[in-house]
Amino acid sequence: MPETQLDQARKAWDEFDIDAVRSVAWLAIESIGERVHRFPPTGSVVGYVDQLLAQAFPERRNELRGAAVVCGDMEAERGMFEDVKTVAFSEVDGFDLSEKSLERVRPCRFTFHPRVADCNDLVLEPEKYDLIVAAHGIHHIFNVGGLFFQMNKALRPGGVLFIHEWIGPERLQIPRPNALLSWVLLCSLFTRRERTTHESRIKGRFLQYGPEFFDPSEACNSTEIRAQLEKYFDVCSEFEYGGLCYPMFEGLGRNFSGPNSAGGLRIKTVIQMERLLTSIGLIEPLFLVSIAKKKQVWK
Repeated sequence: MPETQLDQARKAWDEFDIDAVRSVAWLAIESIGERVHRFPPTGSVVGYVDQLLAQAFPERRNELRGAAVVCGDMEAERGMFEDVKTVAFSEVDGFDLSEKSLERVRPCRFTFHPRVADCNDLVLEPEKYDLIVAAHGIHHIFNVGGLFFQMNKALRPGGVLFIHEWIGPERLQIPRPNALLSWVLLCSLFTRRERTTHESRIKGRFLQYGPEFFDPSEACNSTEIRAQLEKYFDVCSEFEYGGLCYPMFEGLGRNFSGPNSAGGLRIKTVIQMERLLTSIGLIEPLFLVSIAKKKQVWK
C-alpha cells in the first residue's frame, strides 16, 4: 500500500529531534521569546487566561479540565495549564498523531491523558473542557475548519481557547517584502559568523528552505486559520508578529542565547522595526497569538 500524506507526517514527527530544533530556534533568543508572553490587559498570556477562567468558573476553579490539540511532547502547551495562579487543572487530555511524541511528555502537575489521534478527524465530547490550547500545531491540520468546530463544541460555555500559530504562507514560505527586508537587515546589522546557522548555512539570501523540504502537513492550510478562528470564537485579545524575526533568526538561536551573547540591542532594533512595518502594512505578520472565548454556534 502506498504511503499516505498522513503516514509521512506521522513518520516525520516520530523521528523528529524536537530538542535540537528548539535549541536553535528563533524563540530561543530571550528578547524575542519574552515578547510572546507579554499580553494585555494583565501583562502576560497566562495571567489573562487565568483571569478569564476564574471569572467563568468561580465554583470549580480548582478542578478545571483542559485539552491540548496537536500537542507533541506538551512542552509548548504545559505552561498554560501549570503556571496559572487563581485556578488549577486536575486533568488535561493531549491529542497528537505521533505516539512517540506523546511518550516524551514529562511528568505534569496535573493528570495527563495521552490520546493518539488524527486531529483532522478528531471528534471531541461536547462541553467537556474549560481551556483548549493549540501551540504550533493547527497549521499541520488539513481539515482546519473541522478542528475549530470540534474545539468550539468541546468547550463549556465561558470556555477559553489559546492559540499560537503560523498564519503565513503555506509550507512556511516567506513573503517577498518580508524576505527582502530581512536580507537587508541581516547583511547590514549582523556579521557573517552571527548569520551562520547550526547547519553552516549563511543566512542572508538564504532565509528558509523550499516547500519540498517539509513534510506534507507543514503549514498545509495556514492561511485558513484566522477565518476559522473568527467563525467559531470571539477574540478577546491577540497580536500578530514574526514577519522579520522569524525569517532572520530561525536557525540562529544558539548564536544569540546565553548570558554572554552579543547582538541584544540590534535584535531589539529589529523587533521595533518589525512592529512598525507590520502596523503600516509593509510586511506580513507570520504568527498569531490569540485568546478567544467560545461562540454559541454549536447545537
